[in-house]
Amino acid sequence: HFYKRFNIMASEDSKQDSVDEKDDIVKSESEFKVNDQNGKVDTKDDLKRSIGENDSDEESPSYKQGIKHPKMEFTHHCPYLDTIDRGVLDFDFEKLCSVSLSRINVYACLICGKYFQGRGNNTHAYTHSVSENHRVFLNLETKKFYCLPDNYEVIDASLGDILYVLNPTFTPELIKKLETSTREARAYDGTKYTPGVVGLNNIKANDYLNVILQAMSHVEGLRNYFLDETNYKGIVRPPGDQSFLLVTRFGELIRKLWNTKNFKAHVSPHEMLQAVVLCSKKKFQITSQGDSGQFLPWFLNSLHLALGGTKKRSSSVIYKNFLGSMKIHSKKILPTDLDGFRALEAQQSGEYEWKVEESPFLFLTSELPPPPLFKDEFHENIIPQVSLYNILSKFNGVTEKEYKTYKDKGVMMASKSLIQLFRSICPDLLHRRDRGRPTEASVEVKRREFGEIDVKEFVPGAEVIDVNEEEGASDGNDSDSEGEDDLDETKDEKDIILSLEDKAKKAREATVGKILTDEDFLKIDAAQLKKQVVGFRKGGKGKKRTAAEADLDEEAEEAAAAGRNELVNLEDIEMIYKKKKHDKEARMESIMGGREDREKFGGKQSKKAEGASITNKQKSKKKNFSMMKHKIKAKGKKSFREKQVALKKRLVKIAKNSH
Repeated sequence: HFYKRFNIMASEDSKQDSVDEKDDIVKSESEFKVNDQNGKVDTKDDLKRSIGENDSDEESPSYKQGIKHPKMEFTHHCPYLDTIDRGVLDFDFEKLCSVSLSRINVYACLICGKYFQGRGNNTHAYTHSVSENHRVFLNLETKKFYCLPDNYEVIDASLGDILYVLNPTFTPELIKKLETSTREARAYDGTKYTPGVVGLNNIKANDYLNVILQAMSHVEGLRNYFLDETNYKGIVRPPGDQSFLLVTRFGELIRKLWNTKNFKAHVSPHEMLQAVVLCSKKKFQITSQGDSGQFLPWFLNSLHLALGGTKKRSSSVIYKNFLGSMKIHSKKILPTDLDGFRALEAQQSGEYEWKVEESPFLFLTSELPPPPLFKDEFHENIIPQVSLYNILSKFNGVTEKEYKTYKDKGVMMASKSLIQLFRSICPDLLHRRDRGRPTEASVEVKRREFGEIDVKEFVPGAEVIDVNEEEGASDGNDSDSEGEDDLDETKDEKDIILSLEDKAKKAREATVGKILTDEDFLKIDAAQLKKQVVGFRKGGKGKKRTAAEADLDEEAEEAAAAGRNELVNLEDIEMIYKKKKHDKEARMESIMGGREDREKFGGKQSKKAEGASITNKQKSKKKNFSMMKHKIKAKGKKSFREKQVALKKRLVKIAKNSH
């Protein structure tokens, strides 16, 4: 009875305390109004919260086990508000727990600025408050302040600046003032800054992204749209679509850049860059440099599609502010080798007249002047200063510019031949990607120093000369069995791949003190040609040639036997890509020349008699397709009866073949 009576008295006391506390809160509503130069912030709605409100972010094990907790208390007289350090508060990074890396129920410690999860007993935020004696926390999702470990909600008007930094809001009147205002703002640390002209932190190598984000924040129509969150908050995207995260993060970044009440004079675009990496599927990284020219079109098109944009101009704010059109006047230039009559005929054909087309664009590219060839006294290439009007002169509708619609094949062929020359003489002068696949000839080439003389003690390529053949020819009285064994051994030796040292040793043995014949020199030439084609393979025991390399030996011997012309005919290498006779008369002459000694086009119609008609099969070829399409059977769509007949024929055929 004593315990029951005590519980009843405790419950009545708690009810009376709650009623008194509620009266105090209602009486003190008028004390929490904050006047601001940009507008009024009223906290009446926050003060009228229900006392028995259950918080969904309770994560302590005791709560999950059903143990009773004391009711949530509200107070506006928290003794720990003086411990808040606004200098360490930074809401630009990802809202995740610094211990568990979870994004659920994240609280920010207002004393050290770190993020922790949960508020109940044995949670990371509770443990941090007890161990470090940090009492005031902010729920980043519900935007409510709590005092831990006492676990009561704090309602105080002096905390409104922290909520404004967490999520800045702009009224239409304030947005209009930003267009013309040049007034500087003062941050919490005392530094002055101009709203909008705020630096973005360079995390590692994201400066190419910061440039585009800064430029987009100063486009008036785009800035005004994203300053008001209600403009895009109601856009519905399909489930699982991550592209809208780019819109949300970009809007948050724009509002932080134009915030007049920042705690610091710089902003970290960490959350925005994480959204870029995620939506671009790691095409644009934070840790490696990229191209701003590639990021800009991707960013504009991604924002346009995420906002539900279509091909219409008024479908999104991106097309309203960036979509333009340009009239392009183009004309094909007459070839210089045409004479008077052919030039007049080409002009009258209409192919070389002016053509006008309209092309849409989101942005236009300009051509910067080339850097100077020589460096200045500080050993730097200074980009010359050119007026912006000169760079944009190609869009004034007056200046003409000539563009080539074909590749300059002469220069291309000359460059390829020059690269091939360096590959054969000195591959070290080329980049690794231009050296090509290493061959035996390129591996044997060594770069010579100035004045160095390379003297060979043997004839290169003489390793193909078989010394055993000459000795076998002199000893003709040997038995047939020994000769067959020698042939087998020589075949095996030919199949084995020799290293460069073994080849040099064998060539020295084959040439020193011996006279080479014309047949030997043909074999040497064939071996040298083969070295320029075959890829280099390290020789050794157990490594043999492939069948393709064996076939290449025969081709090399044939090419060496045919010989090479030391003098090259000019007609063989000059203008090989250009057709010398490409006019109509030359084409007709070649066409008529190909028709000589050839029967007339078309097949002969086989008729039974002179007055007989053609067959139905021939008639069906001349009929319209719509008249004959019902007779065409679809491939693979056989009837059940046709499948039965085909199966029966196949079984009969198998039975006949089995006998």
